[in-house]
Amino acid sequence: MIDALHPCYAGDLGIGPNPKLLARIKAADLVVLIGGRMGELPSQRYTLFEIPAPQQTFVHVHPGAEELGRVYAPHLAVHAAPTAFAASLEALQPPNEIPWAKATKTAHAEFLAWTDHPTAVPGPVNMGEIVTALRTSLPVDAFICNGAGNFSIWVHRYYRYRRYGTQIAPIAGSMGYGCRRRWR
Repeated sequence: MIDALHPCYAGDLGIGPNPKLLARIKAADLVVLIGGRMGELPSQRYTLFEIPAPQQTFVHVHPGAEELGRVYAPHLAVHAAPTAFAASLEALQPPNEIPWAKATKTAHAEFLAWTDHPTAVPGPVNMGEIVTALRTSLPVDAFICNGAGNFSIWVHRYYRYRRYGTQIAPIAGSMGYGCRRRWR
């Protein structure tokens, strides 16, 4: 997890991501996924990349060998925990000039603009306003808990997570997930 206010942060690929971020990823020549699964939500219902071989150079780092290549065939699969992978990167020296530095600043500015002010909604309750109020009043290490479903879009869009492990949410939503039972 990276602090949402870090100048290299451009957003997430959950429910209802910034269209500008999606366009950036589609236009990228390299995508590195560290520790995550490119499942239904982050892949935008499996439409973000070509299946099985993305057009972009795709590097996937994951601690579970069974996950590597499950849906997308990576150009480079790295079977490693994200922490171990990140620790190995610490020894690398960055180049003197980073060619994508301007694009990074622009992507972060687009994220801030996308999440700054809630959009107008009909009715007396604007969930975006509630979440932005929480964002400004809660301490940076507050835990945010949300359930499964589209209503979580408000937290995903407007809350800016600042610390690792401060979101508690289901991976597999409860909506129908636990109700699949065969009756004999």
